[in-house]
Amino acid sequence: MIKLPEGLLEKLKEAEGDVQVCTLLAENGVDPEEFEKSLPEDVLEQVQGGTDETRKLTDCICPNCGNADRDVLSRQFWLSWLIIPDGCSAYRCRKCDTYFRVAWF
Repeated sequence: MIKLPEGLLEKLKEAEGDVQVCTLLAENGVDPEEFEKSLPEDVLEQVQGGTDETRKLTDCICPNCGNADRDVLSRQFWLSWLIIPDGCSAYRCRKCDTYFRVAWF
């Protein structure tokens, strides 16, 4: 896996969504496509499903509009993967365009 520059992970934790994550990677000299290619297989498997089935998906509710429709909630893979040590996943509610994080403890 490609090593990220010093301090970049801290900046990435402040990102709202995947577009911002990829922008920050590029601005810091990391090609998002090359970075993705370097990820371990178990991380890439998370992209295909889009969710972790071991988590309680009923707990995923937009704090802005109350939407809980999984078809309208978009998991932000890049951001979720980068903040996994914090025990969170990041989502975007496409109904009201709100980004939010869900803690899975």
